[in-house]
Amino acid sequence: MYMNEQLLSRTPVSKSNPQSGKLYINLGHRMAKRLVALLAVLIIVGLFSLCVSIVAGEQDAFAAATASPQSVEVVSGDTLWTIAETHAAKGQDIREYINRIKSLNHLKSSMLHEGQLLILP
Repeated sequence: MYMNEQLLSRTPVSKSNPQSGKLYINLGHRMAKRLVALLAVLIIVGLFSLCVSIVAGEQDAFAAATASPQSVEVVSGDTLWTIAETHAAKGQDIREYINRIKSLNHLKSSMLHEGQLLILP
């Protein structure tokens, strides 16, 4: 291949070193600059997303810590089980949630009275 054809060619030119047996590819200055720029952009995007996730995570923890406890007023027919089913997180054990309600409200039994105000975990 002639030198002028190499300069005009857009495909990388391969060279092999007979002593080492390794294949070297001449990417050219433009291609190398593009690869470096792409790598820099990927690093910047990764760092930005990491910072956003750290900041957002701290805000969620702060919001959870400062949120006022939720409460519910007992109406006729309510039981601890029905209240726990309604307010427990998906997949959470209902019995555990009932025990937490009893503990927060200093209940010694599961008996509820109409109009009673219960603090929920």
